[in-house]
Amino acid sequence: MGFEIDYKLNGHKVTQQQWIKGMADEAVKKGLVEIEKEVHRKVASLRCPTHQQTPTIRTRIVGHELRSEIRACCDPMRDRAQMIATRRA
Repeated sequence: MGFEIDYKLNGHKVTQQQWIKGMADEAVKKGLVEIEKEVHRKVASLRCPTHQQTPTIRTRIVGHELRSEIRACCDPMRDRAQMIATRRA
């Protein structure tokens, strides 16, 4: 007596190795999405004391990386936003 296990990702039959990799990739992506939300929240809370403007951040997930671009009214504000965005909570 034995049994057979079918592995599926997104409705497609895959090998055990593909399933493990897919699950790991999904976990990494979910973690990056949470980090992305936190970075946006932190940067949105900033305001330049000189120009009274807030910086903006554009992020995108590429593979297992979170890439970002910060725009601000001046270099000191951009530097501050970058520092806040990359600081671990």
